[in-house]
Amino acid sequence: MDGFEIDLEQTIDDLFGDEPFGIVDEQLFKWFIYSFVGNGRHIGTLDAPNYTLFKEKLVVLLDAVYKWHKDETG
Repeated sequence: MDGFEIDLEQTIDDLFGDEPFGIVDEQLFKWFIYSFVGNGRHIGTLDAPNYTLFKEKLVVLLDAVYKWHKDETG
């Protein structure tokens, strides 16, 4: 398990860098925290093919949510 923790810590360091975060990293960090401790923790139950499908659909969903928010704020 320790290897996974080291990989996660390294990924976080590589992705976010130092605080204060810019606007992109701030949003991304919020999504990360939700996925890490919220309902997103169940992602670990997916097998490899379903994880791949999840990632593909997540991009589509993220684009749709972004567009919806942009349209709502006009």
